[in-house]
Amino acid sequence: MESLRIRLRVEDHKGIPMRSNRDLDNWSNLRKQIHEFTATTQQELELERAHLLSKNAMLSQEVEELRNYIDNHLVRYKEEINGLRQMLGIGDPVAMGFTSPPLRH
Repeated sequence: MESLRIRLRVEDHKGIPMRSNRDLDNWSNLRKQIHEFTATTQQELELERAHLLSKNAMLSQEVEELRNYIDNHLVRYKEEINGLRQMLGIGDPVAMGFTSPPLRH
């Protein structure tokens, strides 16, 4: 019976337990910590995102430059190979019935 009286004194008129100042301070402190954590985490993630976007743009440009470099050099190598074939009198190997050797893995 005594526990019922104590419980009735602690509860307000709606049946919801009243919180002590210490509980309210703890909740306030917890809310503050959560807010600081989310703000800090969001800032860190936004900085990382900006860095990754910048790095992505730089690497995309580098890939494009390397593709152009490879394409230009392939054309030059093909021209050089055709020039050497003409010097040797070989001509077009496909027209002569030659095929490329199978690739080894």
